[in-house]
Amino acid sequence: MLDSVITTAQQTAVLFVMMGFGVLARHLRIFDAETIRRFTEFLIKFITPCLIVSSFQRPCESERIVSLGWTFAAAAAATIAAIFLSRAFIRAQDARHRRALEWAVIFSNCGYMGIPLEEAILGPDGVFYGISAIAVFNIFAWTYGVSMMGGAVGLKGFVKGALNPANVAVAVALPLFFAPWRLPFVMARPIESIGSLNTPIAMLVMGYYLASAKFAPAFRCAATYAMLFMRHFAVPLMLLAVLWQCPFIDRTARLAAIIPAAAPVGVLLTVFAVKYDCDAEFSTAVVAVSTVFSIITIPLVMAIAVALF
Repeated sequence: MLDSVITTAQQTAVLFVMMGFGVLARHLRIFDAETIRRFTEFLIKFITPCLIVSSFQRPCESERIVSLGWTFAAAAAATIAAIFLSRAFIRAQDARHRRALEWAVIFSNCGYMGIPLEEAILGPDGVFYGISAIAVFNIFAWTYGVSMMGGAVGLKGFVKGALNPANVAVAVALPLFFAPWRLPFVMARPIESIGSLNTPIAMLVMGYYLASAKFAPAFRCAATYAMLFMRHFAVPLMLLAVLWQCPFIDRTARLAAIIPAAAPVGVLLTVFAVKYDCDAEFSTAVVAVSTVFSIITIPLVMAIAVALF
Protein backbone atom coordinates (compact mmCIF):
# COMPACT_ATOMS: atom_id res chain seq x y z
CA MET A 1 0.00 0.00 0.00
CA LEU A 2 2.92 2.33 0.70
CA ASP A 3 4.04 1.96 -2.91
CA SER A 4 0.54 2.92 -4.05
CA VAL A 5 0.58 6.03 -1.86
CA ILE A 6 3.98 7.07 -3.19
CA THR A 7 3.06 6.46 -6.84
CA THR A 8 -0.24 8.33 -6.63
CA ALA A 9 1.34 11.13 -4.59
CA GLN A 10 4.03 11.55 -7.25
CA GLN A 11 1.46 11.77 -10.04
CA THR A 12 -0.63 14.24 -8.03
CA ALA A 13 2.46 16.28 -7.20
CA VAL A 14 3.34 16.50 -10.90
CA LEU A 15 -0.03 18.09 -11.57
CA PHE A 16 0.43 20.61 -8.79
CA VAL A 17 3.90 21.50 -10.05
CA MET A 18 2.25 22.27 -13.38
CA MET A 19 -0.23 24.46 -11.50
CA GLY A 20 2.78 26.22 -10.01
CA PHE A 21 3.78 27.36 -13.49
CA GLY A 22 0.32 28.88 -13.85
CA VAL A 23 0.79 30.69 -10.52
CA LEU A 24 4.21 31.93 -11.64
CA ALA A 25 2.88 33.04 -15.03
CA ARG A 26 0.26 35.17 -13.29
CA HIS A 27 2.72 36.79 -10.90
CA LEU A 28 5.13 37.52 -13.77
CA ARG A 29 2.20 38.90 -15.77
CA ILE A 30 2.84 36.53 -18.66
CA PHE A 31 -0.83 35.55 -18.51
CA ASP A 32 -3.71 37.92 -17.93
CA ALA A 33 -7.43 37.32 -17.51
CA GLU A 34 -8.11 37.50 -21.26
CA THR A 35 -5.33 35.01 -22.05
CA ILE A 36 -6.68 32.53 -19.53
CA ARG A 37 -10.23 33.02 -20.79
CA ARG A 38 -9.09 32.11 -24.29
CA PHE A 39 -7.02 29.19 -23.02
CA THR A 40 -10.05 27.90 -21.14
CA GLU A 41 -12.29 28.27 -24.17
CA PHE A 42 -9.79 26.40 -26.37
CA LEU A 43 -9.43 23.71 -23.68
CA ILE A 44 -13.18 23.17 -23.40
CA LYS A 45 -14.06 23.38 -27.09
CA PHE A 46 -11.08 21.70 -28.72
CA ILE A 47 -8.49 20.05 -26.47
CA THR A 48 -10.75 17.99 -24.20
CA PRO A 49 -13.01 16.84 -27.06
CA CYS A 50 -9.90 15.74 -29.00
CA LEU A 51 -8.71 13.79 -25.96
CA ILE A 52 -12.10 12.09 -25.68
CA VAL A 53 -12.21 11.12 -29.35
CA SER A 54 -8.62 9.89 -29.20
CA SER A 55 -9.34 7.82 -26.08
CA PHE A 56 -12.17 6.01 -27.88
CA GLN A 57 -9.91 5.03 -30.77
CA ARG A 58 -9.33 1.51 -29.47
CA PRO A 59 -10.64 -1.98 -30.18
CA CYS A 60 -14.38 -2.29 -29.59
CA GLU A 61 -14.65 -5.19 -27.16
CA SER A 62 -17.73 -6.28 -25.24
CA GLU A 63 -15.80 -6.13 -21.95
CA ARG A 64 -14.98 -2.46 -22.54
CA ILE A 65 -18.59 -1.62 -23.33
CA VAL A 66 -19.87 -3.35 -20.19
CA SER A 67 -17.21 -1.69 -18.03
CA LEU A 68 -18.07 1.71 -19.51
CA GLY A 69 -21.68 1.14 -18.50
CA TRP A 70 -20.62 0.23 -14.96
CA THR A 71 -18.52 3.39 -14.62
CA PHE A 72 -21.50 5.46 -15.73
CA ALA A 73 -23.65 3.73 -13.11
CA ALA A 74 -20.96 4.28 -10.46
CA ALA A 75 -20.74 8.00 -11.24
CA ALA A 76 -24.51 8.36 -11.06
CA ALA A 77 -24.68 6.45 -7.77
CA ALA A 78 -21.91 8.58 -6.25
CA THR A 79 -23.71 11.77 -7.30
CA ILE A 80 -27.03 10.65 -5.83
CA ALA A 81 -25.36 9.56 -2.59
CA ALA A 82 -23.61 12.95 -2.39
CA ILE A 83 -26.95 14.73 -2.81
CA PHE A 84 -28.38 12.94 0.24
CA LEU A 85 -25.21 13.51 2.26
CA SER A 86 -25.10 17.21 1.49
CA ARG A 87 -28.76 17.73 2.36
CA ALA A 88 -28.36 15.85 5.64
CA PHE A 89 -25.10 17.26 7.00
CA ILE A 90 -24.40 20.72 5.58
CA ARG A 91 -25.55 23.26 8.15
CA ALA A 92 -24.63 26.88 7.41
CA GLN A 93 -26.44 29.93 8.76
CA ASP A 94 -25.96 31.87 5.54
CA ALA A 95 -28.31 30.31 2.95
CA ARG A 96 -25.95 31.29 0.11
CA HIS A 97 -23.06 29.49 1.77
CA ARG A 98 -25.21 26.45 2.46
CA ARG A 99 -26.20 26.15 -1.20
CA ALA A 100 -22.59 26.59 -2.34
CA LEU A 101 -21.31 23.95 0.10
CA GLU A 102 -24.03 21.48 -0.82
CA TRP A 103 -23.08 21.95 -4.47
CA ALA A 104 -19.42 21.44 -3.54
CA VAL A 105 -20.15 18.06 -1.93
CA ILE A 106 -22.04 16.82 -4.98
CA PHE A 107 -19.99 18.03 -7.94
CA SER A 108 -16.28 17.30 -8.27
CA ASN A 109 -13.71 18.66 -10.69
CA CYS A 110 -14.01 15.56 -12.86
CA GLY A 111 -12.84 17.46 -15.94
CA TYR A 112 -9.90 19.71 -15.08
CA MET A 113 -8.57 17.40 -12.35
CA GLY A 114 -10.27 14.07 -13.04
CA ILE A 115 -9.10 13.55 -16.61
CA PRO A 116 -5.45 14.56 -15.99
CA LEU A 117 -5.32 12.23 -12.97
CA GLU A 118 -6.91 9.37 -14.90
CA GLU A 119 -4.44 9.91 -17.71
CA ALA A 120 -1.46 10.13 -15.34
CA ILE A 121 -2.37 7.16 -13.14
CA LEU A 122 -4.20 4.82 -15.54
CA GLY A 123 -3.24 5.97 -19.03
CA PRO A 124 -5.64 6.14 -22.03
CA ASP A 125 -7.90 3.43 -20.58
CA GLY A 126 -8.46 5.61 -17.52
CA VAL A 127 -9.59 8.51 -19.70
CA PHE A 128 -11.84 6.17 -21.68
CA TYR A 129 -13.70 5.03 -18.58
CA GLY A 130 -13.50 8.41 -16.87
CA ILE A 131 -15.64 10.04 -19.56
CA SER A 132 -18.68 8.57 -17.81
CA ALA A 133 -18.17 10.90 -14.84
CA ILE A 134 -18.17 13.94 -17.14
CA ALA A 135 -21.42 12.83 -18.79
CA VAL A 136 -23.08 12.32 -15.39
CA PHE A 137 -21.69 15.65 -14.14
CA ASN A 138 -23.22 17.56 -17.05
CA ILE A 139 -26.59 15.84 -16.66
CA PHE A 140 -26.87 16.62 -12.95
CA ALA A 141 -25.05 19.99 -12.82
CA TRP A 142 -27.22 21.68 -15.43
CA THR A 143 -30.46 20.35 -13.94
CA TYR A 144 -30.32 19.63 -10.21
CA GLY A 145 -27.23 21.79 -9.74
CA VAL A 146 -28.84 24.85 -11.31
CA SER A 147 -32.06 24.29 -9.36
CA MET A 148 -30.37 23.98 -5.96
CA MET A 149 -28.33 27.15 -6.55
CA GLY A 150 -31.54 29.08 -7.10
CA GLY A 151 -31.83 29.02 -10.87
CA ALA A 152 -34.71 27.91 -13.04
CA VAL A 153 -34.15 24.69 -14.98
CA GLY A 154 -35.66 25.44 -18.36
CA LEU A 155 -35.20 23.97 -21.80
CA LYS A 156 -32.34 26.39 -22.51
CA GLY A 157 -30.34 25.22 -19.50
CA PHE A 158 -30.96 21.57 -20.27
CA VAL A 159 -29.88 22.02 -23.90
CA LYS A 160 -26.77 23.92 -22.76
CA GLY A 161 -25.78 21.02 -20.55
CA ALA A 162 -26.60 18.43 -23.18
CA LEU A 163 -24.62 20.27 -25.86
CA ASN A 164 -21.56 20.70 -23.66
CA PRO A 165 -18.48 20.14 -25.90
CA ALA A 166 -17.49 17.07 -23.85
CA ASN A 167 -20.91 15.50 -24.42
CA VAL A 168 -20.77 16.33 -28.12
CA ALA A 169 -17.33 14.71 -28.27
CA VAL A 170 -18.71 11.56 -26.64
CA ALA A 171 -21.57 11.54 -29.17
CA VAL A 172 -18.97 11.66 -31.95
CA ALA A 173 -16.53 9.24 -30.32
CA LEU A 174 -19.04 6.45 -29.56
CA PRO A 175 -20.04 5.75 -33.20
CA LEU A 176 -16.36 5.80 -34.15
CA PHE A 177 -15.67 3.36 -31.32
CA PHE A 178 -18.35 0.95 -32.56
CA ALA A 179 -17.32 1.34 -36.21
CA PRO A 180 -15.30 -1.55 -37.69
CA TRP A 181 -12.50 0.84 -38.65
CA ARG A 182 -10.35 3.44 -36.94
CA LEU A 183 -9.60 7.00 -38.04
CA PRO A 184 -6.84 7.32 -40.65
CA PHE A 185 -3.41 8.36 -39.42
CA VAL A 186 -3.61 11.88 -40.91
CA MET A 187 -6.70 12.54 -38.75
CA ALA A 188 -5.95 10.41 -35.71
CA ARG A 189 -2.47 11.82 -35.08
CA PRO A 190 -3.47 15.53 -35.01
CA ILE A 191 -6.44 14.73 -32.76
CA GLU A 192 -4.19 12.74 -30.43
CA SER A 193 -1.56 15.50 -30.37
CA ILE A 194 -4.07 18.24 -29.55
CA GLY A 195 -5.68 16.02 -26.90
CA SER A 196 -2.29 15.52 -25.25
CA LEU A 197 -2.34 19.24 -24.35
CA ASN A 198 -5.23 18.66 -21.94
CA THR A 199 -3.24 18.09 -18.76
CA PRO A 200 -0.69 20.94 -19.04
CA ILE A 201 -3.24 23.53 -20.21
CA ALA A 202 -5.81 22.56 -17.56
CA MET A 203 -3.19 22.77 -14.81
CA LEU A 204 -1.90 26.15 -16.02
CA VAL A 205 -5.45 27.51 -15.98
CA MET A 206 -6.10 26.18 -12.47
CA GLY A 207 -2.78 27.54 -11.24
CA TYR A 208 -3.63 30.98 -12.59
CA TYR A 209 -6.88 31.07 -10.63
CA LEU A 210 -5.33 29.62 -7.47
CA ALA A 211 -2.75 32.44 -7.51
CA SER A 212 -5.43 35.00 -6.68
CA ALA A 213 -7.67 32.86 -4.47
CA LYS A 214 -8.42 33.93 -0.90
CA PHE A 215 -8.72 31.00 1.51
CA ALA A 216 -9.97 32.86 4.59
CA PRO A 217 -13.68 33.14 3.63
CA ALA A 218 -13.95 29.36 3.39
CA PHE A 219 -12.18 28.69 6.69
CA ARG A 220 -14.42 31.17 8.54
CA CYS A 221 -17.47 28.98 7.84
CA ALA A 222 -17.65 25.92 10.11
CA ALA A 223 -19.71 23.99 7.54
CA THR A 224 -16.74 24.10 5.15
CA TYR A 225 -15.01 21.42 7.22
CA ALA A 226 -18.01 19.11 6.92
CA MET A 227 -17.97 19.70 3.16
CA LEU A 228 -14.28 18.84 2.93
CA PHE A 229 -14.80 15.58 4.82
CA MET A 230 -17.71 14.53 2.61
CA ARG A 231 -16.20 15.69 -0.69
CA HIS A 232 -12.77 14.16 -0.09
CA PHE A 233 -13.47 11.12 2.09
CA ALA A 234 -17.12 10.14 2.57
CA VAL A 235 -18.21 10.15 -1.09
CA PRO A 236 -15.17 8.38 -2.60
CA LEU A 237 -14.87 5.86 0.24
CA MET A 238 -18.57 4.97 0.02
CA LEU A 239 -18.17 4.35 -3.70
CA LEU A 240 -14.96 2.43 -3.04
CA ALA A 241 -16.74 0.16 -0.56
CA VAL A 242 -19.42 -0.66 -3.14
CA LEU A 243 -16.94 -1.30 -5.97
CA TRP A 244 -14.85 -3.46 -3.66
CA GLN A 245 -17.80 -5.87 -3.68
CA CYS A 246 -17.86 -5.89 -7.49
CA PRO A 247 -14.80 -7.87 -8.64
CA PHE A 248 -16.62 -8.66 -11.89
CA ILE A 249 -16.02 -5.05 -13.02
CA ASP A 250 -12.71 -4.39 -14.76
CA ARG A 251 -10.09 -3.15 -12.27
CA THR A 252 -9.07 -0.15 -14.38
CA ALA A 253 -12.73 0.85 -14.71
CA ARG A 254 -13.21 0.70 -10.93
CA LEU A 255 -10.12 2.81 -10.30
CA ALA A 256 -11.22 5.27 -12.99
CA ALA A 257 -14.58 5.62 -11.21
CA ILE A 258 -12.91 6.44 -7.89
CA ILE A 259 -10.74 9.27 -9.24
CA PRO A 260 -13.52 11.76 -10.11
CA ALA A 261 -15.29 10.88 -6.85
CA ALA A 262 -12.10 11.79 -4.96
CA ALA A 263 -11.38 14.94 -6.99
CA PRO A 264 -11.75 18.42 -5.44
CA VAL A 265 -14.74 20.72 -5.87
CA GLY A 266 -15.72 21.52 -9.43
CA VAL A 267 -14.71 24.96 -10.68
CA LEU A 268 -18.18 25.43 -12.17
CA LEU A 269 -19.27 26.32 -8.62
CA THR A 270 -17.74 29.78 -9.02
CA VAL A 271 -19.58 30.35 -12.30
CA PHE A 272 -22.90 29.35 -10.73
CA ALA A 273 -22.18 31.42 -7.61
CA VAL A 274 -21.74 34.56 -9.72
CA LYS A 275 -24.82 33.83 -11.80
CA TYR A 276 -27.14 32.91 -8.92
CA ASP A 277 -25.83 35.25 -6.19
CA CYS A 278 -24.26 32.66 -3.90
CA ASP A 279 -21.27 34.74 -2.74
CA ALA A 280 -18.66 34.35 -5.47
CA GLU A 281 -15.75 35.18 -3.14
CA PHE A 282 -16.78 32.45 -0.70
CA SER A 283 -17.35 29.91 -3.50
CA THR A 284 -13.97 30.67 -5.07
CA ALA A 285 -12.34 30.16 -1.66
CA VAL A 286 -14.13 26.81 -1.29
CA VAL A 287 -12.79 25.62 -4.65
CA ALA A 288 -9.27 26.77 -3.78
CA VAL A 289 -9.22 25.14 -0.32
CA SER A 290 -10.60 21.88 -1.70
CA THR A 291 -8.06 21.84 -4.56
CA VAL A 292 -5.11 22.29 -2.19
CA PHE A 293 -6.57 19.78 0.29
CA SER A 294 -6.73 17.19 -2.50
CA ILE A 295 -2.91 17.05 -2.60
CA ILE A 296 -3.17 14.91 0.54
CA THR A 297 -6.51 13.18 0.12
CA ILE A 298 -6.31 11.89 -3.47
CA PRO A 299 -3.15 9.81 -2.87
CA LEU A 300 -4.65 8.33 0.30
CA VAL A 301 -7.97 7.40 -1.30
CA MET A 302 -6.33 6.01 -4.44
CA ALA A 303 -3.81 4.04 -2.41
CA ILE A 304 -6.67 2.33 -0.56
CA ALA A 305 -8.43 1.64 -3.87
CA VAL A 306 -5.29 0.18 -5.48
CA ALA A 307 -4.67 -2.02 -2.43
CA LEU A 308 -8.25 -3.33 -2.34
CA PHE A 309 -8.84 -3.74 -6.06
